[in-house]
Formats: sequence, structure tokens, C-alpha cells
Amino acid sequence: MLTLPALIVFVILVIYLAYSRDTLFQLLLWGAVGGVVGTATLDIVRLLGVKFNAFPVDMPQMFGAMALGVAPKLPKNVMARMVAMFADLPDQRRREMMEPRIKAISELPDGERKLFMEMMMNGLGKLPEEKRNRVMKTQLEILSSLPEDNRSRMMKTMDSIIMLPPSGNPGRDAPKSPMATFRAGRMPKIPMSMFNSLVGKWGVHTRGGALDLAAEEAGVSSTSLVLAGYLWHVVNGASYGIAYTLIFGSGSWILAFAWCTFIWLVMMASMPRMMPMVDLPYPRFTLVPLLAHWAMAIPIGYFALVYIGPSVLQAVASNCSLYAKSY
Repeated sequence: MLTLPALIVFVILVIYLAYSRDTLFQLLLWGAVGGVVGTATLDIVRLLGVKFNAFPVDMPQMFGAMALGVAPKLPKNVMARMVAMFADLPDQRRREMMEPRIKAISELPDGERKLFMEMMMNGLGKLPEEKRNRVMKTQLEILSSLPEDNRSRMMKTMDSIIMLPPSGNPGRDAPKSPMATFRAGRMPKIPMSMFNSLVGKWGVHTRGGALDLAAEEAGVSSTSLVLAGYLWHVVNGASYGIAYTLIFGSGSWILAFAWCTFIWLVMMASMPRMMPMVDLPYPRFTLVPLLAHWAMAIPIGYFALVYIGPSVLQAVASNCSLYAKSY
């Protein structure tokens, strides 16, 4: 992914190449066009996947959350929305959902346990009294069923939170984010369809979703989040197209699909670390991203094959040879 300084340097380079009529500009131009159009075709498939719970949330808006400092506030709001969801479940279903999570929290190291209990208590504090009492009743029932050592740890942690609110000094051992706990497998992950409903499938446009609440908390408007996220997304798409034409020139259909399959593989490898809270349903989860990246391959391959001819490639090779000799 391009950083802002790298993007500025790249734009200056492109302007220089266009001004000097360097044939390398043709590779950059048609690579960028293929990448941008390819991103649009990818999004058609991707957003259909989000709509039908086959893909987690609207990823460009998650990019916007990362860029604008909203992402660190997301886990707390996801937990708050989950607690609210627990309150609306029938008693037995509520217990089934809460029990493995409370048991896992009771086994956590002190700092991690305190962090998760603070997030749960934050969610409880946002509920109307009747709903809050429902969740607390189930919570007490589960606590009473825990082994004595686990129950004692939970009660001590609860007492420390009451005596020292989250705004106080949490201690040096308290982590700032729950992500490491999820990555280590010490907490049950959230099923993807549930995560979508908690965050809001369409990000901040789903009023009351966790991403919406996190943006409000960070003082970021929904418009800024969308624009920043989709700008990041489109620039990434353009950079993938440019990388393709720089490496393969006009390439071929086989190379275009192979290149986009490679991008998909990198994405699949990085998703568990990017979204450690989410239980991604492998291998079914991989299908929509694969189809989306194959859709992206069509414009990348088309623009490279149609607009980057042998004469362009020969001119680029000749210029590169001249540059090399001059040094």
C-alpha cells in the first residue's frame, strides 16, 4: 500500500514523465487506468458479498478508519454492541453466547482480563435498566458456575474496575487493545455474519453500528471516513495495475489472472491478522474475494493488451538502455 509521501513522489514522477513525453508514461497511464477500472469491477462483486454476509464489512471504510485514527476505538464499540445484542436474545441463547466468553475472560492474564471486563461494563452502562438487568442476571449465573479460582479472579477484577474507573491509571501491564488476545486465540472470535451486524455492513451508513459509534467518538464525519477509505482503496488498485504493466508490459490474459490471483493470496494471508476478532469461515470465505480479484483482472489485462503495443515496449526498452549507459 502506498504511503502519502510515496504517493506524492510518485505523482511528481508521473507529471515529469508526461511532460517529457517519456514512453514509460504509457505503462504508468494504462496500468493506472486498468487498476482503477479493475477496482470498480472488484467492488461490484465485493459489495454483493458484503450484502449477503459472504465478506466482512465494507473494507475501504475500514481503511478509512485506520487512516483517520478511528480503528483503535472500534473494538470497544463492537463489544458494546455485542452486549446490547445479548440483551435482546432469549435467556437460553443469551447464556450460550455469553458463557464461553466469560469463561475465556476468567482465564486471561490480569491486564487482559481487566481490559475485556471494562469493555463489557462499558456496554452494560449504555443499556436501559431492564436490558442491563437481563445481561447481569445471566452473567451472575455463569460466574456462579465457574471454578472458585476463576470466579475469585473475576470478582477481584470487577472490584478493581469499580474502585479505579477506566479513566484512571490502568497499570503498566494493561494492554491498550484486545487484538493481541484474539490473535493468540485466548478469546472466542465473533462469527463473520454477527460481526457484520455489529459493525454495520455498510459502515457508518448503518446508524448505531460500531463503526458509526467509533467515528463519532473520534470526531470523524461519515463523509470523511468514506472518502479517505475509498481514496486509499482506489490508489491501491491503481498501484496494482501499474505494477502489472511495469513488470509484464502488455502481458497476456493468463498473466493478468495470475497477477490478480497473487494479490488475492496475499490478501487471504493477511486477513486473519487484519481482522483477528472475526471468525472467517474458511474455505468458503475465500470464494467471493477470489471472484472479485478475477473480475479485477479483466480491465487490467484489457487495457494492457489493447493500449500497450510492441512499439511502446521497444521505446521503453530503448530509453532504459540509454539511461543505463548514461550512468
